[in-house]
Amino acid sequence: MDLSHETADSLRTHRARILDPEARERTGDWEQVACETVAMLRLEAGRCPGDRRLGELTLNSPEFSTWWNDHRVLRHTHGSAHYWHRLVGDLHFSYEFMQLPGDDNQTLCVYLPEPHSATAESLGILSSWNASTTGTAPDPRPTGPGS
Repeated sequence: MDLSHETADSLRTHRARILDPEARERTGDWEQVACETVAMLRLEAGRCPGDRRLGELTLNSPEFSTWWNDHRVLRHTHGSAHYWHRLVGDLHFSYEFMQLPGDDNQTLCVYLPEPHSATAESLGILSSWNASTTGTAPDPRPTGPGS
């Protein structure tokens, strides 16, 4: 499959989800996420056959061949994600992928925690730690329409 139309960041993300040992620790439901990633790669392979990069995944991930041989195809548009952060623990998000108008190869992915959830609170903690270590604070001015 030739994924040259995908961004380098996207390819690194797909590869990391499957091969990076830390991804297994950080992703609460790693096996499901990695399996879905393979199904997304299969969709791309159907569009653009012939890329040699599948070989790396086949050689370096014992699970990849099993998932690839399932022949699942997935166009991922929304869902939920569970991550683990070493300082604040479990983080749960809803996410949605959106195609940007005028460019089929540009996708925006938005991750949101439930308002007032433990994840929202944890993100606030992480944000405050980052602000105090960088010497900058978030801009308190309102933003958006009507500001």
